[in-house]
Amino acid sequence: MELPAADHGLKARRGTGHRLHRGDGDRTAEPHGATCRRIRFAEGGKFAGSTVGGLVGGELGKFASGPVCLALGFSTGVGGVICVASLVGVGAWIGATKGGDQGEFIGETLYEAAQP
Repeated sequence: MELPAADHGLKARRGTGHRLHRGDGDRTAEPHGATCRRIRFAEGGKFAGSTVGGLVGGELGKFASGPVCLALGFSTGVGGVICVASLVGVGAWIGATKGGDQGEFIGETLYEAAQP
């Protein structure tokens, strides 16, 4: 019995576990296939890179927020809170984005190095 079609023409079939099939019978996401292992390395690296990058970016934003907000004249009250929150948020976002990209690259490099 076919389930509703997933993204990109993939269909999940009952009784096949997590495997996805294209309409032409091509198995595209076997749990232990080479493509799946590569994706695990890349996505694991991306997750780790995003986490560490976001932490570092948030800390740098927090460190920079004092002098920047003071120079802009937002040292007290609601304006100061908004200024600090904006800088910390932007720092975390940039760090997570760049860290994720670097982590994905490192994960793919590790996958390639682990191949026989």
